[in-house]
Amino acid sequence: MSSNRLKLGVAGALLLGGVAAILFEHHVSARLLEENDRLMEEGREFASLRQENARLKKETASLTANLHAASAAALTAAHDRAAGRAGEGAHGGFPLAPGLVSIRLLGNAGRGSPRAAFQTQLWAARNGDDAAEAKTNRRTRIICGDFESI
Repeated sequence: MSSNRLKLGVAGALLLGGVAAILFEHHVSARLLEENDRLMEEGREFASLRQENARLKKETASLTANLHAASAAALTAAHDRAAGRAGEGAHGGFPLAPGLVSIRLLGNAGRGSPRAAFQTQLWAARNGDDAAEAKTNRRTRIICGDFESI
């Protein structure tokens, strides 16, 4: 009888160990599923944030270009009013087309966009700044392509 009790005790211990292992595995699996759900939600949030970031970059570039155009137009108008030539352009008596800026008002607009790079290149050429012109020229060729191949 004692051998049967011993066998029954060993079998019970093995059964209890197996049940404990299954419960532990279930607990770990549940935690991993929760973490996976959380990471998937974060991934969706990051995707929407990336889209919003791209939209804001486009909007900022558009607003910056509009600001440059508006400020250049305002400077041209103020300069022409001060010179007593309302409505005239840089060539004495010829009005500038809409959106154009008098060459006297060009400045270093940086190289953030093709328009700004071209304005900076013209400004550098007008003022004899060969280094800035060459640097901007390389950037313009990268953005707009090499026109010599056309």
